[in-house]
Amino acid sequence: MEIRPAVKADVIEMCGPEMKVTVRAYAIEDNGELLAVAGIAYGKRTVCFGDIKQSVKRSPRSILRLARKVTALVDKCKGPVFAFPDENEPTAERFLAHVGFEKLDGGVYVWR
Repeated sequence: MEIRPAVKADVIEMCGPEMKVTVRAYAIEDNGELLAVAGIAYGKRTVCFGDIKQSVKRSPRSILRLARKVTALVDKCKGPVFAFPDENEPTAERFLAHVGFEKLDGGVYVWR
């Protein structure tokens, strides 16, 4: 599995065309198949986002390598960066805490 900078087409494929803000992200690709995109969306709030296909979960090491690259981007941000855990992913909150986000009231996470 290869981790590379994401391009606009990657973000649209994984997250949909509704993301109309500036994005810096990375992608996981395996044999030409896009498996994950994660990064930062700069809008009214700076938000960390990610979308991962089930098939990438067979490689937790790749997910952690992707998370390290994204948290390096988050570290460079001025001001707070927010994250919203996926309600359909039972380990989302634990993963956000593991990589360094702090839980706020209402289920929102922040990186200060």
